[in-house]
Amino acid sequence: MAKIFWIAEKDEFSIEIWAFNKKRKAEEKAMELAPGFSSGEVNAGDCFILGRADKKTDVKGFNSVADAKAYAEKGDTRGETAGVCFPIKLKGGMGTAYIASHVEGDGKELFTFQYGELDRELNVGGAEAPKGKKVQEIKANIFWIAEKSGDYMKIFAFNNKRKAEKKATQLSSDFTFGYTEIPKDGNEDGENWFYSGMTNAQSCFLLYRENGMPHADGAFVDDAEASRWVEDKGYDAAGACFPVKLKGGMGEVELSSEADANGTQLWIFENGEVYESKTILESFKYVPTFESFIGSQELNEAKVKLGRMDAYNVDKHSEKWEAVLDILKGAIGKTISGADLKKVIGNQQFGQQDADNKAMKAAKVEITDVRIANSTFGAQWSIDYKYDTEFFGNNAGLKFKDIPGLDYEFATEDISIAPTPKGSKTLARVADMFSLGDIIL
Repeated sequence: MAKIFWIAEKDEFSIEIWAFNKKRKAEEKAMELAPGFSSGEVNAGDCFILGRADKKTDVKGFNSVADAKAYAEKGDTRGETAGVCFPIKLKGGMGTAYIASHVEGDGKELFTFQYGELDRELNVGGAEAPKGKKVQEIKANIFWIAEKSGDYMKIFAFNNKRKAEKKATQLSSDFTFGYTEIPKDGNEDGENWFYSGMTNAQSCFLLYRENGMPHADGAFVDDAEASRWVEDKGYDAAGACFPVKLKGGMGEVELSSEADANGTQLWIFENGEVYESKTILESFKYVPTFESFIGSQELNEAKVKLGRMDAYNVDKHSEKWEAVLDILKGAIGKTISGADLKKVIGNQQFGQQDADNKAMKAAKVEITDVRIANSTFGAQWSIDYKYDTEFFGNNAGLKFKDIPGLDYEFATEDISIAPTPKGSKTLARVADMFSLGDIIL
């Protein structure tokens, strides 16, 4: 029999339980926690469960995994039950279970369970209850914190209230989770503010900025419904959609001129447009820095080792400029929508269009040429295109051919791509949008 030492921290919404093979490690963990935690020890032959039953901590040892599963499957007769089963020999000497409206282990577990079901998340909307068992629709509690400085904003979301409280303390000694709005350093005339709150969610939730303020909303059955909300009502909003079960227990979205997230999101959105992860985020991860971008890349199976390039002396590295140009020529003649054009250029450079989303999606944009162009800012790759819809001004959303007084069907413009960090991101989006090949660093 092995002895397992455990410590639990409980609040109104959740229980987090840590288990250790050594008492000394349990004592060290206890020193990190605030007063009010519970602790104990249990004997186990083959495995043990860190769980919750009737809203109380439930830790038990078992001689076999089969016995532990049988105990977990009786959960529907013991009230509100959930937990995580671990082997007695813990990797790293520690195991962790987090139990709220969902159940989460740390990757070392044998299985998780909830309401008598093994390894299934019945808390997420749409899960089907087994015959003879009544499972209520459970909503997850999402705790969020935002820091705002002028137009810049960062919003954090947590499955665990304790983690939200810890993050609030890290941001400012004056900030405590639960304050809905508080100025940094008490300066109510300044631009720096903190916010916090809680929202209920079924399978996903949004963190976003609207009218200059942070928001969190989980009133969606699934991310498809959240996407429809964005397209119908999110014209002046930007943010990200996250699953209720957050990887690492935290989600994060950063909002400035563009929206970006920490990789735990389902998708991001800006001004009524949903950007699937592959469109922006995956292409961005290929080009994390300009140094990486110019080091070595492969576009459309053509290896281009750029090294450092002098934008003011194309002849010095003409073969490198031409190699990229040859790849970009694959976009000539291809057609995309106005909405896709905005994705390629980027919201900051494109600006806030006056045309609505329907008109942007209906607009036709055709690539007509690619070239190397020189300017006072040095050489750039230039992608010429023509488009049939006015994006800005009083006639926004109208086809040029339908605007009184105009005698043309298309206007022309170009996308300029310089060998800069921002240009590298644009190049990655162009390669992705026109299927020119993956960028492999």
